[in-house]
Order: sequence, then structure tokens, then C-alpha cells
Amino acid sequence: MKYLLVFVFASSLQTAFCQDSSFYRKPANKAVAYLQPIEMGSAIGPYFYDGKRLRTPFSLQVPFIQLNDPAVNKQFEAYRISNTVAQVVSFVPLIFVLSDARNARISQSQYLTVFLTSIGVSLGAGIFGQIKIRKAVMGYNAALAKSRLSLSVQGVQLANVPAVGASFTHRF
Repeated sequence: MKYLLVFVFASSLQTAFCQDSSFYRKPANKAVAYLQPIEMGSAIGPYFYDGKRLRTPFSLQVPFIQLNDPAVNKQFEAYRISNTVAQVVSFVPLIFVLSDARNARISQSQYLTVFLTSIGVSLGAGIFGQIKIRKAVMGYNAALAKSRLSLSVQGVQLANVPAVGASFTHRF
């Protein structure tokens, strides 16, 4: 019994006096303290970060990367892909006209079909992208709003004693 108490006491001292390596590791909690919530002006934008209006939703990539939440990053990547698809499909009628302009074989119904299909796919991809970016922003804000409890132990240099700190953060 005596040896068990000595072992428990020695192991607790070792834990208390060891150097805290949390400085070198990424924090376990997902939200970083300096990140600010993103405000949405309407369903399709504009977005505000730290009181400043963002010109494009692509500006949201920086806070999303700093949060490093896989669900938010997946939603943002889906937005980027759908936005690229919408932009590429919008050039299809131009490419269609330029490719067959030499032969003059384009009928009005063919061009109208390609043009309307291009508009439909482009609008659909744009709407899908707006839904994804909105989900990413809501997921980002939800991750920031989570309560966090942290505990740290670090040695004080001059006194050679451990300093214990605890914090509880809750955003409203």
C-alpha cells in the first residue's frame, strides 16, 4: 500500500512538472479563439466577417481553413466545384456557335436547345452552390458557438513551480 501511494504521488508530480507540449500541437478543440462568426446579409449574400463586407464568398476560405472542420471544408469545396461548373457551362453556347459557324449548319432549334440547357444547368449549379456555401457558413458558426473547457499546466521559470490555468468559453 505504501508503495502504491508513493507511485501515485510520483506520477502526479511528474505530470505536474513536465513541460506542457500544447504549444507545439494543434489544439484539440476545433474553434480557434481569434475566429469571428460570419454574418449573412440574405440567403445569397453578402457575407460579413469581423464587421467588414466580403466581396465574394471565396473570401470565406481563410476562416474555413483556420477552423479546419472537415464538414465545413467539404461544403465549401462543393460550392467551389458547382461555381466552376456554372461558369464553364455558360460558355457552351459560344463554343457551339464558334465550332459550327464555318459550316453554317446550326438550326435555330439546335441553338435554342443548347442555349436553354446551358442556362438551366448554370442556374441549377449556381443555386446548388449557394445552398452549399450557406450550409458551410452555418456549420462554421455552429462550430464557433460550442462551449469549450480547457486546462493547462506550465512551469513558471523563476519560481520553478507549476502554474495551473483553466478556462471556460461559451459564445452566444
